[in-house]
Amino acid sequence: TIIFVAGSLLTFGSFGFAPQSILAPMECSQFVSNVFFARVILGEKITNRQIIGTAALIAGIICIIVAHTEASKGQESSHRLDAEEMVVYF
Repeated sequence: TIIFVAGSLLTFGSFGFAPQSILAPMECSQFVSNVFFARVILGEKITNRQIIGTAALIAGIICIIVAHTEASKGQESSHRLDAEEMVVYF
């Protein structure tokens, strides 16, 4: 419980140091670690569905980071996908 509370407070504090559009999606990485620790510590079998879901989470986080990096470079909006195009793309 102490670790959870400390982690939550650190996450809340981190929003002051980086854009929320980057930090909030990266919180999905907890599900990636859950799958990893379920296998390593609990010895649970990882299903293909969990592997596909985990890969989709990682791909989504990467896309968000890349899109934000490109946007912060000051490129024209025609070089980036807007939110609707990104959803259709996936």
